[in-house]
Amino acid sequence: MSNWILLLLAASSLPAQQSGDEILRQVAQTYSAMSAVHIAATRVDEILLPGNPQVNESHYEFAARGQGRVRATQKSNGQDLWLIGNGEATWKALAHEMK
Repeated sequence: MSNWILLLLAASSLPAQQSGDEILRQVAQTYSAMSAVHIAATRVDEILLPGNPQVNESHYEFAARGQGRVRATQKSNGQDLWLIGNGEATWKALAHEMK
């Protein structure tokens, strides 16, 4: 019985469910002064086939700064993909194919 009372007290102190619009407004307000972003991630996929396990590691990077300047890269299985933009033009490259 006392566990239920603690659970109800804890639940009553949580904020009310917010609408999607309210969440978006709070996110926009929180990050409105941000002038740049840089995100890097690695993904590892393990494929477990009988007698032939495989591991694929992919690296992703995204960076953006005002006025449309952007850089994104993906590296996976010896293949590199680049996307670079300066706000006026965007370039794409497959580095492993030199094009």
